[in-house]
Amino acid sequence: MRFWHSMSVRTYLRFLSENQGRIAPHRWVMAFLVLPIATFNSVMNRLQQLWFRRTLAETTVPYPPVFVLGHWRSGTTLLHELLTLDASVTYPTTYQCFAPKHFLLTQRWVTRLFWFILPERRPMDNVHVTWQAPQEDEFALLALGVASPYRRVGFPLSQDLHQDYLRYLDLTDVTPHELVQWKEALYEFVRDITALTPKPVVLKSPTHTARIARLLELFPDARFIHIARDPCLIIPSTIRLWTALNSAHSLQRVDESQLDDYVFACFQRMYRDYDRQKELIPSEHYAEIRYEDLVADPMGTMQTLYNDLQLGDFANVRERIETYCQKNREYRPNRHQPSGALTARIASECRPYMERFGYAE
Repeated sequence: MRFWHSMSVRTYLRFLSENQGRIAPHRWVMAFLVLPIATFNSVMNRLQQLWFRRTLAETTVPYPPVFVLGHWRSGTTLLHELLTLDASVTYPTTYQCFAPKHFLLTQRWVTRLFWFILPERRPMDNVHVTWQAPQEDEFALLALGVASPYRRVGFPLSQDLHQDYLRYLDLTDVTPHELVQWKEALYEFVRDITALTPKPVVLKSPTHTARIARLLELFPDARFIHIARDPCLIIPSTIRLWTALNSAHSLQRVDESQLDDYVFACFQRMYRDYDRQKELIPSEHYAEIRYEDLVADPMGTMQTLYNDLQLGDFANVRERIETYCQKNREYRPNRHQPSGALTARIASECRPYMERFGYAE
């Protein structure tokens, strides 16, 4: 399952056009075969609009969402999964993120018929994958054709567009039209999830870390949880992440010669205005944790989050978290030993983050 399989025909053709159709010959057949799937998406999109028109018109987002923030590979997936064990909340699933405009109509039968097209585990970290698992909502935004830095994955050799795509990481340099499109897409996606399950929505996307101000414009009462982790672990792991995504999703031959620079550019842009933006959040709506503390004491850390952010009665989810931790006690994340040069670069370029979150020696 590749991310461009979730696009409509119009979005897919626009995606190819902005990259001038620079598809590698060994990907031509794959790129062509996307068109029937994109046609299916377009037709289902239209049918859902007709079938659920009244329902969606009457649906709002009455519950403040909860946003999980943090750099890639910092433990956002673990935190997201722990938060979504609570039966009083809902979340975007893998299917919903890869069918954001027609999941209300199709998810029940498509997930049953096509269970086999998902990989058993994610290539970058061996995390189990299912259609029903919590998923990163940035993939939904990408499928909807709005501003997303993940557009880079399809054409990693289009260096002239990479700086343009970086604008989408923090949405500070986007045009007014792009910003309106992005806000409408995210709100409507959360609204559609709410229409299906009227509960607070828990969302996770590392890209949202640099968008706090924009998210508050949409959801003024939202809760935010930031998770930090040692950059000596997350930087090499993120390099591996982008390598895996490029290999799986790129329509070009992959050249990783400038990947390190891209990862550091994203890191710097993500945390450039982080401290300033987080001050916009009421203190009772914001919390910071560290991955190491969550792994060492998941029950204590989660209970503190519930108390500080008033997420509900922790007693109602305690048993589920205990069961989850027991089930996954043997899981070991991949370890990536950075080279001496990479370690030195991390120490230099990530120094403010390391001091901010207690990783400086």
